[in-house]
Amino acid sequence: LEIVQSQEEAMADSSTASKSGINCSHLTSIVLSESGRNYLSWAPVVTLLLQNQNKACECAQGKIAITDADCTKANLTAKTIILNSISPGLIATKFANTAADVAASDVWKILKERFADTSDTAKDTALAEFFAFRFDPSKSIVTNMDRFHQVMQRVTLSGTALNEQVSCQRLLQMLPKSWESLRLFWSVKSSTDQTLNNLYILIQGEAARRGHASRDY
Repeated sequence: LEIVQSQEEAMADSSTASKSGINCSHLTSIVLSESGRNYLSWAPVVTLLLQNQNKACECAQGKIAITDADCTKANLTAKTIILNSISPGLIATKFANTAADVAASDVWKILKERFADTSDTAKDTALAEFFAFRFDPSKSIVTNMDRFHQVMQRVTLSGTALNEQVSCQRLLQMLPKSWESLRLFWSVKSSTDQTLNNLYILIQGEAARRGHASRDY
């Protein structure tokens, strides 16, 4: 996807990126459109990018106060990632006069409030994607897990609350038949331990134990 920027916008983005030391050229493939129609796909990807930078995600989500010494660099990093992953038109309409000073948490909040559509249509779309999800046999277990995790993030962003057991059972159903022993092990765990996060950890551990890409379908 090619982004067309005005000279002023390009200079502003370049300045912000250079200050943080972040190379954002790859973000052009996940640009949030001016209409926000791809918000549910955009937000999980940017969240993962933020999580890969020290405290950037916590800063963007407002979990670290902007006055905190640890937040200064994290704020600039988070803001750079977010602003370089949204369309120039969106920057112009929402942040034209505040891009230099606005906190990353405010940028994230503004975009979320504007585009995190919690309508029945958005919920229906997210749920349909959840129930239609299938493992890709050409991909590894870990890669398929990442895909499932992104689907779950879109469900959450749509405002849909899924029962933890439903989510776990859906993921267990997608595992290869050769993973039956893991399903049996999971079934005897206490209900309090049957969380989606624990299941992620269990599957990742089993994939590592098998010691290969673990397509094994």
